[in-house]
Amino acid sequence: MRVDGPDRSLRCPICNRMYERADHLNRHLDSHRNERSFRCAECPAAFNRKDLLSRH
Repeated sequence: MRVDGPDRSLRCPICNRMYERADHLNRHLDSHRNERSFRCAECPAAFNRKDLLSRH
């Protein structure tokens, strides 16, 4: 779901951050969970998203 213009209609129920797209809200909601399934093989860092591990 995308909303045209500055009015963002999807709100995070935890921190009230607003999103235009449901997939962005869902990805953001994952950041509130403490699950860090993606672990770096070279250091103790761990991430909740694969793309963040790749960027690391």
